[in-house]
Amino acid sequence: MKSVTIFDAYSAYSAVPEHKNNIPMLISTIGRYLIESWGGQAPKGSRATPRERIATEEFLKTLSVTLLINSLEVLEKAFKTKGIEKVNSKSYKSAYKSFLNWVEEQGFYSCQNLKVDNISPKKNFDLFKRQSKGNGTKKKKNHHGIKPKNPYSLMAKYSIGASREELIYPNDYVNSDLAKELKMFEQFRSETCNCAPRTISLNLAKIYQILGWLHRYKGLSLEKLSLKSIIYFTKLNISKKDCIVNGEYDYFQYMQKKAMLRQDALDLANENMVLIQEYLDFVGGHPRTKLLIVTIYIALSKFIFRNEAGTDDYIDSNDIPIIKKLKQLSKTLSQKAEKTPPTIAHTDKSISWQEAIEVLEICRLRSDTIYGKYRQRRGKLAIVNDLQAFLSLAFMLLIPTDRSRTYYELEIGRTFVFGVLQGNRFIPSDKIKDNTESKWYIHLMPTDYKTGKSHGEYWGIMPNVEFSDGKRLYEYIYRWVSDGREHLQKCNHNFFFRKTIKYERLNGVDWGSRIKYIFIDTTGVPVTPKELRKMFVTYLNNEGASNSVLKGAAKAMHHSTRMQEQIYNSQTILEAIAPVYEFNERMHKQAFGEDSSYGD
Repeated sequence: MKSVTIFDAYSAYSAVPEHKNNIPMLISTIGRYLIESWGGQAPKGSRATPRERIATEEFLKTLSVTLLINSLEVLEKAFKTKGIEKVNSKSYKSAYKSFLNWVEEQGFYSCQNLKVDNISPKKNFDLFKRQSKGNGTKKKKNHHGIKPKNPYSLMAKYSIGASREELIYPNDYVNSDLAKELKMFEQFRSETCNCAPRTISLNLAKIYQILGWLHRYKGLSLEKLSLKSIIYFTKLNISKKDCIVNGEYDYFQYMQKKAMLRQDALDLANENMVLIQEYLDFVGGHPRTKLLIVTIYIALSKFIFRNEAGTDDYIDSNDIPIIKKLKQLSKTLSQKAEKTPPTIAHTDKSISWQEAIEVLEICRLRSDTIYGKYRQRRGKLAIVNDLQAFLSLAFMLLIPTDRSRTYYELEIGRTFVFGVLQGNRFIPSDKIKDNTESKWYIHLMPTDYKTGKSHGEYWGIMPNVEFSDGKRLYEYIYRWVSDGREHLQKCNHNFFFRKTIKYERLNGVDWGSRIKYIFIDTTGVPVTPKELRKMFVTYLNNEGASNSVLKGAAKAMHHSTRMQEQIYNSQTILEAIAPVYEFNERMHKQAFGEDSSYGD
């Protein structure tokens, strides 16, 4: 049996979810103020590099946990030696005391023969040792906490494996009338509603899911499936010509028929809402998920009743009974969503921004490593795949984090260009004599991103970031474009990123999976692109970014400052109020003297 080391105790402490917020301060305390006292080496810069973190953890594996017993006195001496004032050292001491108390409570000092196998380290910075994927049992829930359902969408296809792109249900088909309806709906959304192709594609995907549910769970035959089996249609308007009695217009008959039509529409809308609610219950999940589905029902209702709206009785489509009821449901779900916490808390699927940068550095080092474990030479394909993983994450972390679509639709020569931007005029690099001033830009037209209609044309610089070893981002971009992107296969498209096995263009699911599994691979935490946006805004707020910086971030991330604060800022209450406490502490120090800081 192996005796317990400081690293073992630290790893066990880190594995406890309640300690998550304490870990960064604890790492700094050990790495900056204690490691040298124990014979190790402190980081050279203001922030430890991944290599320095690895070296620190390897060194802690050689130290007995009993060395912690009197380490608080050692820490106090280190503060005095380095000239750290009491007011500044308080946070470090508090984090370290919490760790020491926990170690003592666990009885680590008296169980030197404890099996280290029972202590699960939080991370392993070995570049090529991935996080454990589990014990082989079937995954019961996805990263949103929802138990996955069997595929049920109409025309559902396999997304991976040998059967990729083949129908999961070989007998599925779209009947001819439904095919015409879907084509007309697509045209209606494009021409009448002025929706972007991406929006229409998402609409259709949701409609196929509802149709699949109607067929597989409600027993509707494939031949009878139609858009009107999702939204029930009834005639709403009556012509005065239909109310001619004995050659004369009968006003009372007109009013009677109109009232009957409206009552029929209300009854049918109520019946329709029962079916809609049944599907929402089937889907389950957070109210916000259901809210997105209701927007599809509303869009479909406007299409189904497109020829009924615009009359004296139904001047606006919102006056139509089924649409009015769906709008009310949408409002109810929206209010409920505001009061309902996420299915899985942001803290359970995110890490600190500093940790994300460390993951980026690990990915970069992997893409540069020619020899792996046991000094075996790595294949070029593995290196190329690591290069794409690094660039995928770099593009999300080294500039204000945009929505996924910007990256997986990044097109060389169109939305991703190399040259010089002079005012509103862009000069491509091949038309410039001195190319040293050329930069990579992300250039988006209003149709290229979700909020383009309100934010307009966008230009953003991809900075040529210099890394710790002197290498620069543009070197990696050049490696990818010139050699890695089409290594072994040709791409049939001009998008910067591509799929890993078949070099086809990516979609939103592909991009989300790539980013999520990069983080699962290195940290065990399923960080998605959306969480990265929250992490970045939270980081800016925690660092005390000025209003101008926050405003610039909102513009670069293509959302409003209101959304930035309400949706993306995920500060804890203690993080949010920290600035006022720091201000008060400085004020008290000025008012009452040096020894006025709060007690430990």
